[in-house]
Order: sequence, then structure tokens, then C-alpha cells
Amino acid sequence: EVLVGRETGNRVEILNPLRHDPKAALTRKTAIGDVSGYPIQQAVQGKTGSGMAIDYRGKQVIAAWKYIPSMKWGLVAKIDAREAFADVTNLRDLVLMILVIVFALSGVMAFSMAQSISRPIKRLTEGAAAVGSDLKSITASRDELNKEIDIRKKAETALVKTAEDLARSNKDLEQFAYVASHDLQEPLRAVAGFMGLLKKQFGDAMNETAKEYMDFAVEGAERMQRLIDDLLAYSRVGTKGRKFAMFPMKESFDDAMKNLKIAIDEANAVVTRGDMPEIYGDASQMTQMLQNLIGNAIKFHGPNRPEINVIALRKDGHWQISVADNGIGIEPQYFERIFLIFQRLHGRTQYKGTGIGLAVCKRIVERHGGKIWVESKPNEGTVFYFTIPDKGENA
Repeated sequence: EVLVGRETGNRVEILNPLRHDPKAALTRKTAIGDVSGYPIQQAVQGKTGSGMAIDYRGKQVIAAWKYIPSMKWGLVAKIDAREAFADVTNLRDLVLMILVIVFALSGVMAFSMAQSISRPIKRLTEGAAAVGSDLKSITASRDELNKEIDIRKKAETALVKTAEDLARSNKDLEQFAYVASHDLQEPLRAVAGFMGLLKKQFGDAMNETAKEYMDFAVEGAERMQRLIDDLLAYSRVGTKGRKFAMFPMKESFDDAMKNLKIAIDEANAVVTRGDMPEIYGDASQMTQMLQNLIGNAIKFHGPNRPEINVIALRKDGHWQISVADNGIGIEPQYFERIFLIFQRLHGRTQYKGTGIGLAVCKRIVERHGGKIWVESKPNEGTVFYFTIPDKGENA
């Protein structure tokens, strides 16, 4: 058996397949100083010799070894002692043959092994370097990932705390708005009432300026009363809403139409609808929702006869309900602003209202787990869309 090896650190690495270990090339390693593998250890350390020794298998062998300086490799030719001594007559010739082979193959092996092994070794070395670089990158990436995970965990903890604080704050604000609005109603009624009495009893004695001031005071009190009523409605969306249940949306539409009958008749409006589904939610709030949207469509109708159409379509596990009109439309830059509380796009002399109706709609939709948005072009009409999760038979 012939072995070719090289020294790597404090180990000897076998470079060729072996008779007793065909897969030894580049995989079998022997520690320098170990009792086994003595011949190849001597060879890679620059020594030449022969004799009895223990090989890598722990077997006693007759071996000859030589160092190849040009390659810094060790070369060993050996035979099991048991095998050799089985025929003592041929031992001398065998040893001589081994020696001849060793020295004859030194040059040949140096050249052939250099060609057949140096290239794979070079590739392995390059591959090892690449793997080492990749491992460093992976380690660095893992460290960065761990840092990112820690940062996200801290952010999530902070977010949960912020959400809890915000929910508590919103609840406190809703309660405050409800109590404050409720407590303000009686003084406002008293102001409006006394102003009316003053005007009735002393109106003849007042000059035109005094009467105008009186009208301003009454109008201001009435406007404040409307604001408080709307604020109460806004605060009650989350705190005074009914328990959710399945109900036909058609009933909410019909109730909204009854509440808007006077406005519809005055504007000579045409309100139509498609098939309405059964939905899971608060029926009274859906009535308020449709009443606000249809009422706005009537209010902002422009010079044309108001035409409003309500349609429900099922999309992606939700009911999408649209309220379309042929009114004055909305500029795109106001699409988000109109859903904020007390936001008006027109003066009080043009259109009545407090600017809270769409904010109430937004709160109602969010309470039901949906969303609301608008599409519009000035002078071409407006379409309000809102979604409600479908939790009925089709869900």
C-alpha cells in the first residue's frame, strides 16, 4: 500500500485513496505523535527511512518512507508484517522491490500527484476560504438578526403599552365628552329659552341693532346645541352601541328613508337601492350611517335633481356598500379631511351642519371592523364606500 500525505498543523492529511480505505483522500487525518501512522508522520517531517512500524490502522507493517521537498509531501510504501512474513523467502525481494518502487515513484508521483491533486487541493482551499467568508457573513447576519429581533420585541412591548394607554385615554375622553356634552345642554336650553322670552316681551322696545344682537345670541345657542348633540352622538358610537346581531340591511335603509322623508320631499330627490344583505352588526348604527350618507347626498345636490343609489356587493369576505350621488362633488385633497371631526368644506350660510356626520360614520364603520373611503370629481358626483365583514351564512 502506498500513502501520500502532507502536514497540516499538528496533523497529517492523507492525499490519495488507500487500499484499506478507498475514501481516505483528504478525509483521513492522523495526529503527529500518535503511535499509529508512524511512517507517514516521519515522511512529512522531512525524514527518510524504513523499518517495522504501526500504520494508521494500528497494524504492524514493514514500511519505507521518504520526504518529497518540492511538494512538502511524505511518501510511504508499506506491507502488513503478517502478509510479508507469510512467505519469508520472498521478503528480501519484496523489500528491495518496495525500495525500488519508492525511489522510482518519487519523481513520477511528484509530477502526477502535482497534476492530479494540487488542482483539487487548490479548489478545496479556495472553497474553504469562501466557506469561511460565508460563515463570517452568516455569523454577522445572525448577530444583526438577533439585534433586530430584540429591537422588534422591545418595540412590540412599547406598542402594546401605547395601545393600552391609548385605549384607556380614548375611553376616558369618550366618557368626558359624554358627561360634558350632557351637562352643557341644560344651560344652553336656558340661554336659548330666556333669549326667546326677552325677544318676545321686549322686542318692540328694542332697536334694530339690539334685535340683531338678540338673533345672533339665539342662533349661537342653537348652533352650540346642535354641536353638543352631534358630539354626544359621536361619543356614543363606542360606548352606547347595541350588541351585534344578524339583521337585514334593508330595514336600516327603510328606517333611514323614513327619517329623511321631509328632506327627500323638499329636494324632490330620487333614492334607489339594490338588494340589501343580512349583516352582523348594530342595526341602529347602520340606520344612522345610511341616514348621514344619504342626507349629505341630498344636502350637497347642486343645481340638478338629487339622484342617489345605494348598492351592496360581496367582496373578499366583506360586504361593500356604496352610496352614489350626482351632486357637487369633492376636491381630491379633501378626501381624508372630511372624515375628521368638525371639519367643514363650506360656510354655514351655504350648507347647514356641524361637520361631524362623516366622522360619526367613520367611527361606526371602524366599530364594525370595516373601512370607509370616498371617490369623487367636482361637479360630477360622489361615491362613498364602506365595508362590513360578512359573518353570515356566506362567510
